[in-house]
Parts: sequence; structure tokens; C-alpha cells
Amino acid sequence: MYASQAGQQALRMHAPRAASEHFDRAIAAAEKLGQSPHPAVFRDRGQAHHSLGEFDLARTDYDAALAAATASGDQNLVWAWENLIDLNILWSARDYAVAGEYAERSLILARELKDTRRVARISIGSPTGT
Repeated sequence: MYASQAGQQALRMHAPRAASEHFDRAIAAAEKLGQSPHPAVFRDRGQAHHSLGEFDLARTDYDAALAAATASGDQNLVWAWENLIDLNILWSARDYAVAGEYAERSLILARELKDTRRVARISIGSPTGT
């Protein structure tokens, strides 16, 4: 818990390397306790890696956050949507077709959530404009 909070503080202070190290500790602590880390910890560490230009590490963390959010069911669908957006942004600099797939998935999920703000956000920024 404290490691995750320290990582979030480091992100706010634009210190992604320190943030990544704190999130590493948070994930290790959760695993040592036999718990699954919250999707937000993977997402936050992914953001730190993304800030550092570490595409593969960021993608791995965003994918882990998406899997964790999806596996936990309806209670974390908003986290799943956030991770789809993160993956869309990450891929937009590398492969616009892949980014578009994440945009489409996030739009579908936003509609399932019946969240008009999220639908509008992705519809405006979607490569397909749908």
C-alpha cells in the first residue's frame, strides 16, 4: 500500500524511474502475501515505463492491468476501459492499426457501461470516428 502511494507521488512529481521502483515493490509485496496486485498498480507502473519510453515494459504492464481488471468482473470494468485507452495511446505512436483496435474495444466497453462521457471521449479521438 505505501509503496503504491509512494509510486503515485513519484509520478505526480515527474519521477517515473522512482515511481517504477516503488510499483515494483508494491507488486512484489502483494505477491508475497499471496494476493493479486490491484490493476491500478500495473497501470501506474505502465505509465511510468511509458514516460521513460520503455514501450515493451509499458505494454506488458498495461496488458497485465487489463487482464486483472477483466478477470475481476464488473467491479473493475472502468479500470479495463482505462487500460484500453492507455494501450490505444501507447500504440498510436507505433502502429495506428493496433491503436485503432484498442479504440474500438474501449468504445464497445464504454457503451456496455452506458457511460456517455466515455463514449464521447473515445468517439472524438477514435481513428475510425465511430
